[in-house]
Amino acid sequence: MTPFLISEVLREIFLHIANPCELSGTYSIEGLQIDYTPIISMYLKCLEDHDIKSLLNQGIDISLMTDYNQMQLGITNKKPMFNYPGFLRVLYYEQMINEDNNENNVTLDNNAEEIIMKTLLQLCLKHGSRLYGLHLNPDELEEDNDEMYEILLIDNQLKNLVSPVRSLHIYAFVIKIEFELWARHHDDRLVNAFGEAITSLISLQTALVSFSLTSCKAYTRVFIPPLKLHSSTLRYIRFDKVNFKGCDPWYSIAECRNIELLEVIQCKNLEEEMVGPVTKASFGKHFEVRYVSAYNNNNKFKDWVDKVSGSVVGNNICGEKLNIGKGIFALLSV
Repeated sequence: MTPFLISEVLREIFLHIANPCELSGTYSIEGLQIDYTPIISMYLKCLEDHDIKSLLNQGIDISLMTDYNQMQLGITNKKPMFNYPGFLRVLYYEQMINEDNNENNVTLDNNAEEIIMKTLLQLCLKHGSRLYGLHLNPDELEEDNDEMYEILLIDNQLKNLVSPVRSLHIYAFVIKIEFELWARHHDDRLVNAFGEAITSLISLQTALVSFSLTSCKAYTRVFIPPLKLHSSTLRYIRFDKVNFKGCDPWYSIAECRNIELLEVIQCKNLEEEMVGPVTKASFGKHFEVRYVSAYNNNNKFKDWVDKVSGSVVGNNICGEKLNIGKGIFALLSV
């Protein structure tokens, strides 16, 4: 039992799962030795009988390198890329990209990395379970990975992968300046292009229940309007360290009459005109609002929170206040 996927096997796997016509060159992997990784083990477990037979006809016996016990032991100390069973339940997209870039120490030609990532996502779509959660955190990546976001946010072939998401979480703080979709020093062209991508992503959802936005400034205004598309299904909305400067009134949130929990944590520029539609709306009897004020910039909003919650809003973060009420968030993230 070899502990490595030898270069010839790895090359055959990549050529087998990718469309050879899309590859502008071949993989330079001579002398490569690579440990089993979550990506490769996922592929091996996804193989159907005819796939295994096809590789066997090419002289590649998968059974000789698929020791599941060794694979599990080999990744014990790593954060798993998928939640099992059913492979993909919650997708931490940056983690998947980093696995692709770091674990596969391969010199690839031209756009081969994007082809591999797209193929892996297509495998998830074809063989995985329903995707319940999607987490985006672009600040974890290098500056040359913008294409990876175009694959997930814009590629029409992957719409069915992200459309059933019930829990969408975006950490939007980016200090890098080379991401066009996430550029910190933005202009109207980039904001509009990103807005179209985000609107498309949110619009695709068929049963969005939970939405969370963290550390966002430049693009805050593109996230709020499309939430109205899920006014009947949204139960939980959280804003954490979000700057709402320039945002339109929260009519879309006010229309979410079935919402059970709204959290606003240490946010800036909560203008009275912006939050007015929410403070004037009527929500269900189970509705809760949790507000941690760091800037004391809207007393009327605080008064509304006090009225709804029946308690005084604190200026400091309180563990009890930040407890994700009724287990909604925890339930959707597993």
